[in-house]
Amino acid sequence: MSVYTTVTQTQLTEWLQNYSLGELQHMQGILSGIENTNYFVTTSRGKYVLTLFEHMGAAELPYYAQLMAHLAARGFACPTPVANSHGEFIGELNGKPALLVTCLPGESVVHVSPMQCGQVGAVLAQLHHAGQGFTQRMLNPRGPHWWKSYLQLLRRKVTPAELRLIESEIHFQAQHAHADLPHGVIHGDLFRDNVLFEPVVSSGGDKAMHQHNNVNAGGDNTAQPHNNVNAGGVSDLPENNLSKYGRIGGVIDFYFACHDVLLLDVAVTANDWCLRPDATLDCDQLAGLLRGYRPDNKFSDPEKKAWPILLRAAALRTWLGRLGYNHFPLQGEMTFTKDAGLYQRLLQQHIDAPIHIDALM
Repeated sequence: MSVYTTVTQTQLTEWLQNYSLGELQHMQGILSGIENTNYFVTTSRGKYVLTLFEHMGAAELPYYAQLMAHLAARGFACPTPVANSHGEFIGELNGKPALLVTCLPGESVVHVSPMQCGQVGAVLAQLHHAGQGFTQRMLNPRGPHWWKSYLQLLRRKVTPAELRLIESEIHFQAQHAHADLPHGVIHGDLFRDNVLFEPVVSSGGDKAMHQHNNVNAGGDNTAQPHNNVNAGGVSDLPENNLSKYGRIGGVIDFYFACHDVLLLDVAVTANDWCLRPDATLDCDQLAGLLRGYRPDNKFSDPEKKAWPILLRAAALRTWLGRLGYNHFPLQGEMTFTKDAGLYQRLLQQHIDAPIHIDALM
């Protein structure tokens, strides 16, 4: 999340007149992330996150707003879209589609443990369960059709070695449709900055972690408590570990959500949460994530066979996206980019040394 489209306090005050949220008290641009413009918005009624969409049109957005509303209604801890006085979730601000959602408690983490990976696996399983019954369908916006079309934009930008690897991997993935695997609603982008851990309160009342609401971007500590059930089933984890690591306060940024292979969502998540600086995955963290996602350790034979392939697909998807952000950057007031080469090396690592579920469990 970054600030590409600047919004002034006067503009936001006028825009908020369409909502029953009281008076604007504070607004703050959010640096982290790279896809849309985001602001923390504090009013006399509470704290919210405003998103202005830089790439998607208004017609695409009801799916994401209604999905979050569906998940929240089923007790999943995620932002709840706020409707305006006309009963609409999607508005327009400074020429961009805009959405206001509730702000969750917690902060994203950078350095993670196997225990935290287990919590993330559990919350991903809860998301997949809560998504059942959501009748709308969205094709994966970063799926095989996108890989091919986006490569045409990147073809004159990447090196010959990068081009060979991308083309080879797209050809390989085209041989694997995964039609026999469970499908459903996936988050599609459950990276570390999209999961919030609530701060731990010591016996003296001091917070062991600074509170940070909805995104990893230096917000203030005025979070309002939410009424959602505890995400990820972490109440089943040992209490001494909970006191050390904190509970998950919620999951954010659903703007890559879609209907696809559920295990692909696990692979996308694993490639970030378990990734080491040398572009390998930490096996302890990966085992923790998989056990959190499937506590009985029962993965089907088709899932086991597909797992190394899906790790490669997830790495390709992220690498292509980051290449695009780096070669075609948006200009903005506050921007943030990420290392593309790390995911090129990760993809090559998955090709050279496939990781099998049976070796982890």
